[in-house]
Amino acid sequence: MADQGLGYHEQAGGHRDYGERGLGSWGAGHDPQDEQAGESWSPQTSGTTQTLYAVDKISDSVAFIVGSSDTFLKTTNGGVSWEKPLTFGIAGPFASPDFHGVDFITSQPNIGWAVGSKFTLFGTTYASIFKTTGGGASWTKQSSPVVKNFRDIDMFSTLVGWIVGDDGTILKTTNGGTTWVQQGVGVTAADLYSVHAIDANEVWAVGAGGVILHTANGGTTWSIVSSGTTNHLFGVSFASSGAGWAVGASGTIRHYSDFDFVIDALPSSRTIAAGSSGNLTPTITSAAGFSAPVTLSVSGEPPGVSHSFSPPSVTPPSGGIRHIQHDDKRGRFGGARHLYPYDNRH
Repeated sequence: MADQGLGYHEQAGGHRDYGERGLGSWGAGHDPQDEQAGESWSPQTSGTTQTLYAVDKISDSVAFIVGSSDTFLKTTNGGVSWEKPLTFGIAGPFASPDFHGVDFITSQPNIGWAVGSKFTLFGTTYASIFKTTGGGASWTKQSSPVVKNFRDIDMFSTLVGWIVGDDGTILKTTNGGTTWVQQGVGVTAADLYSVHAIDANEVWAVGAGGVILHTANGGTTWSIVSSGTTNHLFGVSFASSGAGWAVGASGTIRHYSDFDFVIDALPSSRTIAAGSSGNLTPTITSAAGFSAPVTLSVSGEPPGVSHSFSPPSVTPPSGGIRHIQHDDKRGRFGGARHLYPYDNRH
């Protein structure tokens, strides 16, 4: 069932927002106040030729990487060097699954999880969910209710987190992975590639064919949210419950906003002297396909100032004229007024 009132809209390619779960800043001598921050990337030596699928940073110094053939890397010096702390990898000496997701707890950096492809050991096929409480020095396999290829994990805390994977698989734990419970069965059959938990209740997941799933009740129910694209979506990140991005194939960027529309005005401000008048041009831009009429109004105007809109309501994307009259003759309000556009959204 589609989640009414939620939606994503397209943004032009050329920018990627990786959010808090991204690599962060890894340049020697990097100044976080530098206006050029993020515009320069330098190579680091990984020590492996395996494909690296995911990275999770704990601090400016400590980060973890997982990849194909049971690859696990760790740095404690900001990537100056990357080490392989395990002789045989996360899964041990007799298995080599591809790991696609890794997540460590920032406040407790020794605790982390890695998830990946299913693997067969001595004739039995297992799901790849592994946990460490020693900073990656050793790992313990956790039980899964289903055996699927897992693509991503996001732990909101040491106890609560979600895993997503092939065939629309969603798993949740509330006890640090001692048990994982399947959620959202039947909502979608699409492979899910990325998950982001905003808090213990609100979670987003994205995947094949542009599918986007959302829950606001900890996963008791999951709903499909229209993305406006059929391109595969491989990553999702939210800065807050009202602002998020999903990225995917062919340069796709989809942006989520809890606003139905955005209002701008030209000029953004203007000074109108007593006895004078002037115009502003408000422009209403749709967000997430919003197309209903927007009634424009203003509140909080100072004494002696009046306004009118022409037309009084617009349907985005559209605009109009806001006429402002400054008739204040009282001496105590002498001089010019600096008036800013304001809208009272109905």
